[in-house]
Amino acid sequence: MYGHLGSILENGTNGKINVADSNDENKLNIGMFTDDINTKIMNAGKISVGKNSYGIYGKNITTTATSKIKTGDNGVGIFSHKR
Repeated sequence: MYGHLGSILENGTNGKINVADSNDENKLNIGMFTDDINTKIMNAGKISVGKNSYGIYGKNITTTATSKIKTGDNGVGIFSHKR
């Protein structure tokens, strides 16, 4: 999922996101992504991340008790930063 300009990305309680391995061919795979502080990312579902990939990458992230993120080798569940 990709969001921009104040949109909302939501993976609900029954949602499932599967992210493939990142490699030379697939560069970098991300399940939910934004570089916009005004775009909200909400995860209550499941995200399964392959090797060297990211589950969630953003600046305004909320997870719930039902949120589950499983990562492969060198995978990142959640990456967040502010500028």
